[in-house]
Amino acid sequence: MVRSRERGAETAVLVFGLLTVTLWFGATLWSALRIYFWTERRKTRPAEVRPISIEIPPTYTARYGAQDRSIALLMALFFGALTAFFASHPYNIRGLLISTGFCCFSVGYAAHMIFSSVVFTRERITARILWRDRISEPYSKLRRASSKPGTLTLQFSDGRSLKLYSGLGDPDMVIAYLSKYAPRHVIPVVERR
Repeated sequence: MVRSRERGAETAVLVFGLLTVTLWFGATLWSALRIYFWTERRKTRPAEVRPISIEIPPTYTARYGAQDRSIALLMALFFGALTAFFASHPYNIRGLLISTGFCCFSVGYAAHMIFSSVVFTRERITARILWRDRISEPYSKLRRASSKPGTLTLQFSDGRSLKLYSGLGDPDMVIAYLSKYAPRHVIPVVERR
């Protein structure tokens, strides 16, 4: 931006400034809304454990929501446009390198959000997660399920594990499948608190 101002490219400075302010405003608004909805959910959650009563379909595919995928795609487009801007102004190599790094990360993140899925059936769990081997294991090979805030980790008898992050499908449906089809020693860890 400093070099653009020195060279008199006020339009480029204005466009870059507006994009930066828009990105910061959007990220702040999105974070504030997520925190608000999270606190509201915690206020309305009952204190006691109630059994989950969900009708389980024969097959359930857990994917990231449309909002999460859209945000990841918009981030990739923004950093792609920023990289193209710096590439058209080759005198700012540092800006080009930084924006290229952010662009590569955001494109990889968007691809992960768009193409990752976990399919639950009555017999097995099949995960197609980008950048990893496909995992297809029957419930009988499930040895342990542990949870941390935002992550459910499933460990299988062959040593492989599968992490289901927050936003990947409906958590109640995932827990209902595990409660119904997983071995009994896995169920107490999976139940909601």
